[in-house]
Amino acid sequence: EELELDTEQKARIDQIEARFAAIRDAKEAELREAREAIGEALLREKALSEDVTAATTRYHDAMVELQLATLDHLLAMRAELTPEQAQEFDEILGRAFDDQG
Repeated sequence: EELELDTEQKARIDQIEARFAAIRDAKEAELREAREAIGEALLREKALSEDVTAATTRYHDAMVELQLATLDHLLAMRAELTPEQAQEFDEILGRAFDDQG
């Protein structure tokens, strides 16, 4: 769905999107690395060892950081909208969250 952004809003949101893309890519790389570390530690130690636990903690930390960065990203985009656009954005966002459950 389109919010009919003006040129200035589009430029600001494009910057927000670019910043978020860099953060998302970094966090997704951390998730991949932690997931690989979990697998390697499990195969090596065949137990719930300190290495497995540490890698699992790294994975969960990166996942939480990505979720928080995503929410921050959404709020940053919302801050660029007019009140009418923000209301429509909230409705779109609400439907997206409802669809996830």
